[in-house]
Amino acid sequence: MAAVCAQPAPRWSAVVEAHDAVHHALVAASESPRIVRAHEALAGELRLFVIGLKPSWSLARMGEHHERLLAEPADEGVAALRRHLDEGAATLVGD
Repeated sequence: MAAVCAQPAPRWSAVVEAHDAVHHALVAASESPRIVRAHEALAGELRLFVIGLKPSWSLARMGEHHERLLAEPADEGVAALRRHLDEGAATLVGD
């Protein structure tokens, strides 16, 4: 994700694909077939969600947001994951 967002002008579809890869890797790390299936069932909605962020989020914000996602759960657990989801949702629906 960071590599894609650091490019001068990547296609937003490349950002969406990198986002998919980050979240898929996190879900796969759960080693829970049930969670993996649930994520796969919602993957299309997640893609639409990220597409909706384009007008509001810069590449720098997207990259930094996901760097924090990868770093914070080790220290903060579920609270960090909830904050990650809430920050994106607040952008689309308004605070």
